[in-house]
Amino acid sequence: MSQTTLPNLPLRHVGEVRDYPSSSNSSPDVGSVTAGSNMLVVVGLLASINATLLSHAKDTFSDRAKNGPVQRPTDSVVTTLWLVSMVLSLCTAVLRDPSKHKTPFILTMMRLSVGALIVGILTFAWAEHPLSVSVTLTVVFVCILVGAAFSG
Repeated sequence: MSQTTLPNLPLRHVGEVRDYPSSSNSSPDVGSVTAGSNMLVVVGLLASINATLLSHAKDTFSDRAKNGPVQRPTDSVVTTLWLVSMVLSLCTAVLRDPSKHKTPFILTMMRLSVGALIVGILTFAWAEHPLSVSVTLTVVFVCILVGAAFSG
């Protein structure tokens, strides 16, 4: 039985994608991860967060309907904000121009998507959770937003 040995591959930086070397020395690199693909990762993350939150809200609303009022005014607001956030994040991925990784329009759509997500989370927290949870989430999001505003 013969054993095969793996070639001694050089270490790469985190985020770089490379081809395995072939027998010839002319094997090109695939390249490093670009800003455009990073944006697609963020868009996918936003869409999955939105989907998870919508599922959680549906469970919360249906559990509450068994014990109390069927619907609160904030239920529609929260659902609408999260759906708008999901649509904006998915439109960002679809409308993205690969040659121009970050256009002002795309960045504005991403910011609006994140804003709708955060406002929806805070609205949901203030409507459904105790005061301590709501205040904590609000303080955390305000600190993050203030930090982001002054960092760049």
